[in-house]
Amino acid sequence: MKALLTFCTVCMLAFVAGAQAAAARSVEPNYEKVKNSRWRCRSCPFELGQGSRFDLSATALQTDDVDARFGRDNGLTDDDSTFDASATYFRRDAETGRVIGLIGRDLGLDSGRLDLSLVRPNRFRASVSWSEIPRNEWLNARTAMTGKTNLRFPTNWTSAPNTQGMTQLVPGSRPTKIGTERRKAEATLAYRFGGNWTVEAGYARETKEGRALSSGDFLYQTTGLLTPIDHTTETLSAALQYTSGRWSAGLHMRESEFENANRSLTWQNPYTEGTGPGEGRKALAPDNEASEWGLTLRVSPFPGSVLRAHGRWGELRQNDQFLPPSVNPAVAATPMPLPPGLDGTVDTSAANLQWVIPLGRHVALRLTSLDRERDNNTRSLPLTPVLGDGFPSLALQSRHYSYKRDRTAAAATFRLSSKTRLEIGVAEDERRRTLLEVESNTEDQQWAMLRVRLPRALRLSLRHQENDRDASGFRNITSNNPLTRRYFMAAREQTSWKASLSAPLGPAIHAGFSVDRRHSDYPASVLGVQSETDDNWSTDLTWQIAKHIHLSAHRSKHRVRSRTAGSSTAGNADWQGGTEDVVRTSTAELSINEFWRRASLSVTFDHSDGSGRYDTEFNSLLSVFPELVSKHRAMDLRLSVPFGEGYLASLRYYTERYDSADWQLDGVAVNTLPAMITFGLLSPNYDARLVAITITRKL
Repeated sequence: MKALLTFCTVCMLAFVAGAQAAAARSVEPNYEKVKNSRWRCRSCPFELGQGSRFDLSATALQTDDVDARFGRDNGLTDDDSTFDASATYFRRDAETGRVIGLIGRDLGLDSGRLDLSLVRPNRFRASVSWSEIPRNEWLNARTAMTGKTNLRFPTNWTSAPNTQGMTQLVPGSRPTKIGTERRKAEATLAYRFGGNWTVEAGYARETKEGRALSSGDFLYQTTGLLTPIDHTTETLSAALQYTSGRWSAGLHMRESEFENANRSLTWQNPYTEGTGPGEGRKALAPDNEASEWGLTLRVSPFPGSVLRAHGRWGELRQNDQFLPPSVNPAVAATPMPLPPGLDGTVDTSAANLQWVIPLGRHVALRLTSLDRERDNNTRSLPLTPVLGDGFPSLALQSRHYSYKRDRTAAAATFRLSSKTRLEIGVAEDERRRTLLEVESNTEDQQWAMLRVRLPRALRLSLRHQENDRDASGFRNITSNNPLTRRYFMAAREQTSWKASLSAPLGPAIHAGFSVDRRHSDYPASVLGVQSETDDNWSTDLTWQIAKHIHLSAHRSKHRVRSRTAGSSTAGNADWQGGTEDVVRTSTAELSINEFWRRASLSVTFDHSDGSGRYDTEFNSLLSVFPELVSKHRAMDLRLSVPFGEGYLASLRYYTERYDSADWQLDGVAVNTLPAMITFGLLSPNYDARLVAITITRKL
């Protein structure tokens, strides 16, 4: 608290200095600098007259030496030539104001999107969209298994007690792509009637297909598995809104259904028969449903005051039929018959309230309240675990987790002068949960923030915050060491601050600098996280070299450190662990516009280095893991030249080099670990290039 008071004192001194400097000079308005191109006409039914536009572009692309990381979200994962197309159509009717719009992007790629909209101002709005969203994870995953939901090894497979004895494992493994492809279709219709009422309805359908990495085990023997993904989600929504004068209110409802085409995944046991069952099975994500309805309210009780309230109430339901506890015929039937399904029900609620109250001309008070609750009403069931698909254990009662969060805050903003703002705030954040060692936490927060516009166009921003979180008594209801405190519910003392400064260095040069730090201590944690520190700084520079030539540069460093205490004997701490992650980033961009034949040219350089260091200290002996390393280098060159009547030719040359090293992946082949068949993944290392030539026609 002393640090907070000291910070407020510094803020007041800065305000006095800024006010004196402002009073020492006079300001004369320059109306020639006023830009009115974006002013709105409040009396017009719609702002613009009749107009239309049609743009069509065709692109030829060539990619080389690409990787899953390079094409993670754009679908460019093959060394090949491809064709892409984009289109934009826009038309406005001068009499009715009706607008028709069609936008298509990347229609030749796996990341394409198409949007169609029809709007009549103050009457109706209709839209339809289609999008494809790829997510490529790996191109070099290796597996010897075939099948989708029933994974099998080749007919000449040689079982063995460990991977070194599986003679067909290495020659039989083949590279496989890992990732997903989402396809989403949406349609919405909104209609306004009576001048104040608006009704809206919508429908969305999303499919997600692909494969993900997972694993299955028979006690201590593990096999990497490819899990099939074939999901469908459908959502219906409806909303009603009323707007009048100083207030508006709305009601919305949403119903969603999730379906998984695959209920389970079965796989062949690759290890020696007789040491376990011949196959294993695990359940996949079950079908489920969700319902939600909500209310929104916005009202201005008196001039300058705004009250906003949002409330949402939902229900989650899941009642898929239970699978048998094991596919192993040697396992006896469970002593207790399983119910038909889980009959699971979870009630959720969320409420937000914000009220801004002016207290005179120079002070505004902001009050906020947040409430979140998840109440799991699923009944407790007696279930019999089967270990390694071979050994049933004693029946256990299923347990269901619920939580509740309440946060209240108050902040006052003081307008100390026309160029100075000071904000001081306090908050209390309370969290309660079931079935965990710590039942509740209460965190007190205080902060102060100062924003000042100083002479010579300097802008200064300072922020300081202190958080103090306590924890309820430890409940010994889990198998964790009683001295362990998990970081998200342990007592914590946290301090953070941030400072930023921006200023012109001349008539054409502008610079900015920002630095922030957050430090957390866990004083009551004998075992677990002891401390965390997050440091970050960045600097930016822009330079207008000439009227049509601009240069910008950025440099930043982000470092995260932590210390953890552990025990090898389930007693007091006898070892310490530390982590340090650092990312350094530099970028530079040069752009030249309106040169030869109104052409434009830009070139961007990206340079980023990342590292991760992990160490442990046991019995005064320091052990350091191999450092995790990533290096990213990229250059993006773009040239656009208009020609003919409404034509534009564009050239893009992009090169990206990425080098990385991860000791958890590199050198670990499919048969390196005796009791685990891995995917033989390799750290991403590539030198990719992209060449694109685009012709755009504007009509």
